[in-house]
Amino acid sequence: MPFTYLFKIDNQILKYRIEFTREGNVAYETLDWDGKEIFSHTLTNARYFLEEDRLYQGLDPRIPFLRSLFFNDKFAGIDVFSHWKSYLENSVYINPSRDLFKVIGFRNKNAAKNSLETYLEEFGTEEINSFLQETKIGFEIEYHKESNFMPNLIPISSRLFTKRGQLPNIPFIMESYGSQLLLTMLPAYLSVIKNGGMLIIDEFSSGFHNELEELLVRYFYQHSHRSQLFFVSHSTNLLSTSISRPDQVYSVDFDGCGSYLTKFTSHPMRESQNMEKLYLAGAFGGLPQYGN
Repeated sequence: MPFTYLFKIDNQILKYRIEFTREGNVAYETLDWDGKEIFSHTLTNARYFLEEDRLYQGLDPRIPFLRSLFFNDKFAGIDVFSHWKSYLENSVYINPSRDLFKVIGFRNKNAAKNSLETYLEEFGTEEINSFLQETKIGFEIEYHKESNFMPNLIPISSRLFTKRGQLPNIPFIMESYGSQLLLTMLPAYLSVIKNGGMLIIDEFSSGFHNELEELLVRYFYQHSHRSQLFFVSHSTNLLSTSISRPDQVYSVDFDGCGSYLTKFTSHPMRESQNMEKLYLAGAFGGLPQYGN
């Protein structure tokens, strides 16, 4: 699987390419800085060109060379790389369909800060409740810190409650999946909006009402400045030009060779045309072909 990423940091272009084998090893990896090659890496060998032409051998093929350079401070003192590193470290990947509470980050300690329990222990409920009030989602939360109970014996699901007016508090464990998913995602969501970075969410439509999906996407666009949101959804209501531009949307198809993407702008469309209707009519691909 080959991936190519282009980052524009401080008006400079960083082009990072990485290719994985089916076993998960790094088959090939390279980094260019404004057209200048910084390193190239193939399985267990790498050449590093930033300061001098240096050969690294005996590398672990499972670990990208970029991670080794970052964590060993090989880019120390170079602003563009320091800013890029901060952007990557603020980035978060979430796949709630696999593990509701699991947050994956560029560095494990940064990801831990965005887990719901760690976030509530460190920052409390104020920021999350402020968001819930501003967006009129319909409930707030109450959290009892671990120190108020026997440590490590009472899980977060028994210390976190939702509040709806004068009604009795509802334990987190008894909430709907959608509410659990929203609360689990909010620490990473709010952190990326505030600090920059990428928020990458698989199965974004899992458990959310269409209107809530729209709210979350619009709020992210309105309040973030150095952030990007990548998500996979099956909700066609998000295919609205009032929410996303056609050049931001891809459909996914599968054939005998694997999955492939089709950018919506690869098919000409007029500004007044309805993107959702065109998709449902098959104009952009990505429609399942079921039997009658």
